[in-house]
Amino acid sequence: MARRAGSGKPRKSPSRPKAGSSIWYQIVLGTVAGLVLVGLIVFLTVWRHDKQDFNRIVSETQGVPASSEQKPVPPVPPVPPIVAAPPVAPPVTPPPVVTPPANPPVVVAPKKAETAHTGRAVIALVIDDVGIDKAGARKAIALPPQITLAFMPYATNVAAEAREALGAGHEILVHMPMQPLGAADPGPHALRADDTPEKLQQEIDWNLARFSGYTAVNNHMGSRMTEDPAAMRILMKTLKARGLFFLDSRTTARTVAAKIAGEEGVPSISRDVFIDNDQTPADVERQLAETEHIALKTGVAIAIGHPHPVTLAVVSEWLKTLPAKGIELVPVASVVKR
Repeated sequence: MARRAGSGKPRKSPSRPKAGSSIWYQIVLGTVAGLVLVGLIVFLTVWRHDKQDFNRIVSETQGVPASSEQKPVPPVPPVPPIVAAPPVAPPVTPPPVVTPPANPPVVVAPKKAETAHTGRAVIALVIDDVGIDKAGARKAIALPPQITLAFMPYATNVAAEAREALGAGHEILVHMPMQPLGAADPGPHALRADDTPEKLQQEIDWNLARFSGYTAVNNHMGSRMTEDPAAMRILMKTLKARGLFFLDSRTTARTVAAKIAGEEGVPSISRDVFIDNDQTPADVERQLAETEHIALKTGVAIAIGHPHPVTLAVVSEWLKTLPAKGIELVPVASVVKR
């Protein structure tokens, strides 16, 4: 065993490369490296040339010179600020057009010669209920023009009679029927305090449409109506819109007509004397004397009568006595404080 381990053929030592082979190997390796380097240089040269051509083509396509990429880009001019337009003034709304009431009155002012007075005591005499009795209407129209005539709206042919009175120089009023406190009938289309506002306005408009040329309204009866503030306010608003004044016949001591008229800006006056509650010549004369007394004491008196035969006869004679007493007869509109 020991022999075997130590015996046998002797081992060959590893062979060493020859010196010539090593030199050849280095030459080949250097050649390959040189070729690679040359190829790399050629590639880079071609690539750079191609890139410049590519940039030139792109620049020409976009309309920008090829050399512009090497120049500083000029700054973009600032965008001017957006200035808000000045505010537009809102359109001016024209004032509403006020439609005039149906059948507006044609106000005819009395002649200056009839109304001008010199500071002496004056009396305005109004004859109510004109138009119901046709003979009485004709006699009333024949009175001196300084006497004011109040026509009943529901009278027949009232528009023609009102025109006749205007032609004779009289001032005319609407003698509007109104609800009394008692059971007396004021006539058709009377104003009633217990009517709805719509119904009341309808009746007011009906009465005012019956004729034209009037300057005012006064009440026929109306002791119930003139005590009611709400109902009288509806009437006063209508008179205000039409430029009319109100003559309160004062058929009740509790009337609110003057108060409501003042609140609504409507000129108003009140009756001082009824001259013919008692229809005898002596009674009418006595009431006319009372009217004179008030006029001489206060400067103004307002009397109301009716076209009764006795009243018209006494008034015709009484008128003749006024100049000597220093009293002037004037239409009622001339004593209204506007």
